[in-house]
Amino acid sequence: MEDLTGKLRERARELGLELFGTAPAEAMEEHAGTPIDWMDWKSMVSPGEYLTDAKSFVVTGVPAPGPAWDTATRLNQGWTYPGYYPLEMATWRLADDLRDLGHRVYAHPLNISRKILGRLAGFGPFGKSSLILHPDYGPRFRIATLLTDVELDYYAPAEGDPCGDCTACIDQCPTGAIEPYRIRPADCLITHLVSGKAPRPDLLEAVSPELAPGVRVMCRVCQDVCPAGRS
Repeated sequence: MEDLTGKLRERARELGLELFGTAPAEAMEEHAGTPIDWMDWKSMVSPGEYLTDAKSFVVTGVPAPGPAWDTATRLNQGWTYPGYYPLEMATWRLADDLRDLGHRVYAHPLNISRKILGRLAGFGPFGKSSLILHPDYGPRFRIATLLTDVELDYYAPAEGDPCGDCTACIDQCPTGAIEPYRIRPADCLITHLVSGKAPRPDLLEAVSPELAPGVRVMCRVCQDVCPAGRS
């Protein structure tokens, strides 16, 4: 297990995936059925609904330091983020490597929380923004995941409170969507946009201006004001 995990970690680095971790699939079982308000999904599901005999998650990530990562284009009733494509394609290639070794893989399971998986994979604990705060990047990174049927050497989950007395994300959220360690999806501008809901036009233009028809920079205030990972 350790040998395969090490090989995957090195391959991830070759593919430009700076963040890498693993977590047991069973660790997500307790979250199955947790309500979510994200597009048409109603709750998180068990890993077994994506892959029978699921054993492990591989969690990858890359830094996302600026707004280029959060430039979104309109696609049908929702939005897509072109900046995420290199991360997703590199993670697909990692999935292909596992398949070549004879393992079954499901790439990018949607309604299993990537944030929870990032914490379980050791990327960092949750901050008051409800985002993972990585020691080097703060909340300014993006995550992709794979689910596979092989056991791996698992990383230690991140623990602790990285925020202390800081409330910058709460104080400066333009929609007041953040309370300590929780975000209210009904008030979050990104959730509204990605789900096809319509927030107040004046707020939308102030926080997420349209660069061209169907092209916006999504709100990232909670990430930009966070001091974590700035040193």
